Amino acid sequence: MHLRSNQLAGDVAAARSDWTAARRHYRRAIETSHLLFAGGLNRAEAESVVREGSELFSSAAYAAVRQDAPIEALDILESGRARLLRVALGLDALDIPPAQRQQLDSIRTEIHELEAGIERLAGNERLDAIKQLEVLRGRVQAIIDASNAGRRNVASRDGALATAERLLAQYKAIVLPVVTQHGATLLIVVRRPNGATVIASAVKGLDFAVLNRFLSGAEPSGRAGGWFGAYAINHLPSDEQVVRRSEWLGAIQDLPARLSELVGAALTDGLRESGVGRDDAVLWLPHGALGLLPVAIATGGTARTQLIDDYTFSTAPSLAAAEASLRRARAPLGRPTLTAVVNPTGDLAFTEPEGAVAASHFEAARRSLFGAEDARSERVLAALAKSNHWHFATHGTFSWVNAAESALMLAADDRLTIRTILDRADLGHPRLVILSACETGVFDLRRTPDEFIGLPVAFLQAGASGVIGSLWPVDDVSTALIMMKFYELYLTKGAPPAMALRHAQLWLRDATSDEIFAFLTDMQRSGRLLPQHEAQLTASLGGGSGNAKPFNHPFYWAAFQFYGS
Repeated sequence: MHLRSNQLAGDVAAARSDWTAARRHYRRAIETSHLLFAGGLNRAEAESVVREGSELFSSAAYAAVRQDAPIEALDILESGRARLLRVALGLDALDIPPAQRQQLDSIRTEIHELEAGIERLAGNERLDAIKQLEVLRGRVQAIIDASNAGRRNVASRDGALATAERLLAQYKAIVLPVVTQHGATLLIVVRRPNGATVIASAVKGLDFAVLNRFLSGAEPSGRAGGWFGAYAINHLPSDEQVVRRSEWLGAIQDLPARLSELVGAALTDGLRESGVGRDDAVLWLPHGALGLLPVAIATGGTARTQLIDDYTFSTAPSLAAAEASLRRARAPLGRPTLTAVVNPTGDLAFTEPEGAVAASHFEAARRSLFGAEDARSERVLAALAKSNHWHFATHGTFSWVNAAESALMLAADDRLTIRTILDRADLGHPRLVILSACETGVFDLRRTPDEFIGLPVAFLQAGASGVIGSLWPVDDVSTALIMMKFYELYLTKGAPPAMALRHAQLWLRDATSDEIFAFLTDMQRSGRLLPQHEAQLTASLGGGSGNAKPFNHPFYWAAFQFYGS
């Protein structure tokens, strides 16, 4: 109640441009939110708090920006990032002794009983109950802090700006979009001679209502329209998908221009004005639904080029997550090793050449391949424990009924869940996880409207340095080609993963049929691609003009995103 009432008071103040009052009310709402989360919420309760406080942190950050406090805005945004994932994967996965686990459960039970009866109390009894709740929540937080002491991120001690400054050793700029019902801005963090600074760059014409119309449309019938309506075509019966395929492809074709109108033009101007140059690395920390959109394909203002032509984007759920993945990426790697699960369900034919080429970049003794005959969880887990590269060319699902039960499909209806990976301390921290099929980068926005979380972020939470995932159902052939080119750039030519992915995508976008044929020939001659796989891929390209660009449409290359460092 206190959370919602303070947030509503902040919204009212913001609507009349009383940013001082809005800032004060939003602060109180955030304090309540933090207290609730510290109290040991279960998943259902955490979802409820996130829904109740939807837009809270972005609204508070926007109010701070309007009062010329961008550093405070950065701290607010970071404090609210990925809260639900920490609950869904964090409390249940705490590494604590049985006695302390029992103590934690007992405290959480006491909190829930107090909360259930507090509305029946009045006067001093109610005040005493509130004070007792604060004490109990503090005890829960102390247990969490003690468990995390060995791996706690420095960001919790010295603020979001200090974390951002350390990340600027790797990135030229860090960008956090802030979209609210009252307007939108971009927080752009860059390095200056006297240290990191936060620049607030207004996004004209964008607010939550505009973003929502783009996502959901404004159908009088109430039927889903916009981007989500087009996306839903992928989940219709197969015969309806065929009929409406042109509608889906048209929505993707229009996406670069639409993204430019939403945020791309402002992002381009903000990066240029902040001194970010061509080929520089940019860390993108999206909020809510923006995590479902490939911002890098936005056209840059009036130019015909896209952001991906000029910048290498990496995506992360928070500054803390980005720094943790960067720290792991900088650790000594040793010799590259691979575990690949390729087409275990038998319905992704072109993943076979993809997996074969990926495997060819690793020594025979340092790679393990699993398919429809042998991709069982125990065998795969045993191999993952010995590998620093994990490649999954299979289907994936993300569940908010139980986030830790999100899974990648294996053979014979077996599944590899995030919980299983979290529970296996011997798996280590893979340098790179590739999720090259299906919708492995999507998440359930309806249940968690203020969060940006999906399978890639869950793998980062589980210890990966970097993850590649996709934002929509991808084409088998184009995916195989992108991954083949990616491994060449990454392991043969030594490009960092985010840069290798970007250039593989640009290559496929701009490659002619003749250039693709030549690439496949080179792969076959080098021994990386089997003759039958070359023939399979060549046949799939048909007999089009040698100068045609068969995969120029963004459907074929734009879905893939890099997460982490």
